[in-house]
Amino acid sequence: MYLLDFLRIMGRNTNGVTAPRHSINSAPKYPARNTMRFSCRNYSPLLQPCRHRARHSEQPLPCAIPATKKLHPTMSYTIWFTGLSGSGKTTLSRNIFMSLKSAGLKAELIDGDIVRSNFSQELSFSKRDRDINVKRIGFLSHMLNKNGVISVVAAISPYAEIRALNRRLIENYVEVYCDCPLDVVAQRDPKGLYKRAFAGEIQNFTGVSDPYEPPDPPDIHVHTDTETVAQSTRVIEEHLQSLGVQPDHCNSEDAKRFMEEELAWRKRLHSLGFLSRLDECFVFENDKD
Repeated sequence: MYLLDFLRIMGRNTNGVTAPRHSINSAPKYPARNTMRFSCRNYSPLLQPCRHRARHSEQPLPCAIPATKKLHPTMSYTIWFTGLSGSGKTTLSRNIFMSLKSAGLKAELIDGDIVRSNFSQELSFSKRDRDINVKRIGFLSHMLNKNGVISVVAAISPYAEIRALNRRLIENYVEVYCDCPLDVVAQRDPKGLYKRAFAGEIQNFTGVSDPYEPPDPPDIHVHTDTETVAQSTRVIEEHLQSLGVQPDHCNSEDAKRFMEEELAWRKRLHSLGFLSRLDECFVFENDKD
């Protein structure tokens, strides 16, 4: 019925022959509702309105975001470990990561090896490329925090300006300075990098041929040349507890289980080519043990 009415309005009769057009005054009068029903309901089933949907004045659509929803929960934050290579960033960040996981919190560990292998393969170690790399890590942490995940970052991030930019981006940002003198980290030299850097084999090496700008001041300052791993871990945990972002308990058995799961995941990444170097030195040291 509605199709015939529509054809009459458009100037065609039911036999497909063009009929004389009506003037505006002499055109048949059809309720606007009928025309709307044809164009929406009868033309395509994809355009059919939902019969059970409430009117906008009654209640918001299910997809609407409540006005009171917080996009940055207070339990989501980034804890960023910075310092020279070999200063203990990786060890301490893993300790804190396991501590958070064992407390039942959602957390993700981001270290330089994973980022370089998957997000920054094309970057060198020039200042410009280092800044780009640190900005990428900062934005990734920001996205994790936005979705309720704590980001634990271990990256040299030598330049103060780009660290300050990440602090402005990330609403809840905690910076940990792993302070260790150059002569001490050069003696540790677990990867043999300092020896090569002093020999001139590695260019733009932080602390040797490229500067490191210490935080002034950091949120947390640990002296990894004089403190044990457990002592530094405890200093960081106490600070996080004072901020109300970490429970005052840690189950060592759970932490070790998460450590094994993380190591198994990294082995899988390495076997698939998503991790250039496999570091199996996952440890968990806590002075409560």
